[in-house]
Amino acid sequence: MTIAPYKYLISDSLDNCGNIYINSAGVVNFDTILNFLFDEVKFAFEKEQGKSLDNINIEFIDSPLPYASIQNCFGDYTISFSEGMKKLLYAFSFLCVIGYQYSCFLKVNPKNSKAWEIQLKIFYHIDELLNNFFIRKTYKFDLIAALQDLEICFVHSLQDWSYQAHEVFEGAIRFILSHEVGHIIEESHQSKVQQEENADKVAIQVLTNICTFEKEDSSSPEYLKKLLDSDLYATYKAINFTFFLFMLIDIKQEEMQVYTPCCGMKDDEHPSAEHRSNQLIFSDEFWEFPSHKLFLKWRSSLIYVFAFLKGKIDSTNISGLKEKFEKF
Repeated sequence: MTIAPYKYLISDSLDNCGNIYINSAGVVNFDTILNFLFDEVKFAFEKEQGKSLDNINIEFIDSPLPYASIQNCFGDYTISFSEGMKKLLYAFSFLCVIGYQYSCFLKVNPKNSKAWEIQLKIFYHIDELLNNFFIRKTYKFDLIAALQDLEICFVHSLQDWSYQAHEVFEGAIRFILSHEVGHIIEESHQSKVQQEENADKVAIQVLTNICTFEKEDSSSPEYLKKLLDSDLYATYKAINFTFFLFMLIDIKQEEMQVYTPCCGMKDDEHPSAEHRSNQLIFSDEFWEFPSHKLFLKWRSSLIYVFAFLKGKIDSTNISGLKEKFEKF
């Protein structure tokens, strides 16, 4: 295991990824971090909704399966968050942050062959990560090897990448917890689709209230720069990347014929991640961000590669994949 000199541990198997590094004496277990993030969510929720959450507990489940859920037992609620979900979110946060940044770079430098190579390698590693969790079911991924393959320097640039990845990692956990909490205020007559949409709306509202950035009616370059550096932008980015991951999970599960994303939904069906993502990415609030088109392009890139190429991403044939991608 390698201990990065940053906020969280990075390991080659993901076994200790997501544990917070304190000093050479030891680490804080993830369940402590999870409870800390949940306390933030509880405080913001109670302030926003005026409703106590004293009847909600959280438990960290030692399961390789990536999931989070809420159960109601006679008016007392328990949110379960699994070890597998922590591992998957952590690795995906790194790969998605790096991929999105290279997507932004290619927008300005579309002919940079090295950037194309790294971007397409990222798709390959995301595919490997998802296959390990949903097809091979090894529940492991060598994040260090992936970062080395992407030529991310462990001395300089990793610090920049890791800061953003950890921001997304924590933001994704906050969103998932807030979403589960949002289910306790749903109305019994709501369909599954409406329940999920409502839980997402509650979660987004709660998380934006945690943010300290104050929006202004301005489009000046100075204001937009402050916006892109703000905790509000980081929150929306984390929520979007979480939806992107869920969309890719839907695609993988469809490949396995275990679950079919319900785009043509009936009222008693769970909405697809794509449907849920659209509720945010096409909202008026999100379109206030100057980078909204880049988010859409990155999402389209992911869906094209995984839905249309069906995961046929060969790291030895990057040039062939580049030709297909450029046609899109």
